Amino acid sequence: MNLINIQRAIDHIETFEDLNMVIYFLEERQKQLASMQVAINKKLLTVGTKVKVAGPRGTEFGKVINIKRTKAIVDIEGQHYNCPMSILEAV
Repeated sequence: MNLINIQRAIDHIETFEDLNMVIYFLEERQKQLASMQVAINKKLLTVGTKVKVAGPRGTEFGKVINIKRTKAIVDIEGQHYNCPMSILEAV
């Protein structure tokens, strides 16, 4: 299904109850995708891996110095940040 069809389907929603269900389904799918990204990153990332971090200050680059269950500690310009695996990408 392409985005235009999704937008058309959303435009046909007539009740808040239906709209809230759509929002719930989207949030659940977002959680699933984040979990899949974490699983992929846990396999790809090791201590010392250079990563791209998509954060609130834009894209930054750093190096993984420790890996936890769902987060990694990343050194970015001498500062250590506790980053969710879902925002990391190996470079």
